[in-house]
Amino acid sequence: MLMVVIMVVVMIMFVVMIMLVVMLMLLVVMSVIVMIVIVVIMIMIMVMVMVMVMVMVMVMVMVMIMEILFFTLISMVILVAMNCLLLSFIVFFFHWQSFFHQHMNTCSYIIICFVGTFCQTQFDINHVPTNYYQQE
Repeated sequence: MLMVVIMVVVMIMFVVMIMLVVMLMLLVVMSVIVMIVIVVIMIMIMVMVMVMVMVMVMVMVMVMIMEILFFTLISMVILVAMNCLLLSFIVFFFHWQSFFHQHMNTCSYIIICFVGTFCQTQFDINHVPTNYYQQE
């Protein structure tokens, strides 16, 4: 009779130990899953904040550029369009030459485009009426 009671107590303790181990493993797994979810949410929040900051910086830069180039914008757009047309014509014209010649022509013409755009901008700035900045 005593042996049976001891056996039953040992079995109950064994079952309780197995249940405790299973509960502990479940707890560890759940905590790892929760940690992974928290890390993923933090990474998503950081990415969203970085994207918002980048968009704000880009908008600010665009607004500054528009303010700086406001009264030369139309002439610059026309000039850039003409440069692109001329550049495509030059690339088409030199396409039968070797790659090196085409590359050199394209690079030199892009530099010429930038110099021409800068000169056009300076011309527009210098030919603003003298009382343009003195109006109150």
